Amino acid sequence: MAQTVVLRALYELQQIDLRLAELERRVSAARERLNAAEAVRQAEQAFREAARAMQQAEEQLKAAEQRATQLRAKLKRSETRLYDGSIRNPRELQALQAEVESLRRRLDQAEEEAVARLLAYEQVEARYLEALQHLEAVRRHWNVERQQLQAQIQEDEARLARLREQRAWWLNRIPADVLEQYEHLRRIRGGLAVAGVREGVCGACGATLSAAQRQQVYRMTLTHCETCGRILYPLD
Repeated sequence: MAQTVVLRALYELQQIDLRLAELERRVSAARERLNAAEAVRQAEQAFREAARAMQQAEEQLKAAEQRATQLRAKLKRSETRLYDGSIRNPRELQALQAEVESLRRRLDQAEEEAVARLLAYEQVEARYLEALQHLEAVRRHWNVERQQLQAQIQEDEARLARLREQRAWWLNRIPADVLEQYEHLRRIRGGLAVAGVREGVCGACGATLSAAQRQQVYRMTLTHCETCGRILYPLD
């Protein structure tokens, strides 16, 4: 097979392989992004923590309100006994009076605690609602992004399939020994086995070719860069 055809096939194969690698990386990154959904997980975690905090604050508020209600009822009963004239013994009246005063102090404290718990609950509830709104916004954004990623993956996979067909077509035009050189160079040169040449300069390493090398390149003879070892292909 003429070296002109082989060199053209090598160059086209290199361009296809570069595009394949780029698309495969992009598909892989998109799939990782789909599986990660890190922003959604963080928003869900923040929402769960806010929900637990609100539940705890609600329980504390209910407990404080219940204590105040119980003390209020007990105070009412004691005040009724104190003023309805049913107790005539001075000592009993004195003891009941002391109990009423104690209940009033305790009720004041309980009501203050209930108010404090209510304020705390309102603050926690505000954070809960904020976390909920943030989660809903993140989910909406993620749904849009997920659809875009899925569409991108589908489109890129179709491109990959077409490129693989083209790659197979060019492979059939390259002798086995030359293809082995190409694959070896790809492995040791970061995926770039064929370097374009413009104005006598290797496009991969920047080395200036000797006059003899330049002549070989522009005659479409299989030639390797003396500096980086890549196969050279003329672009001008």
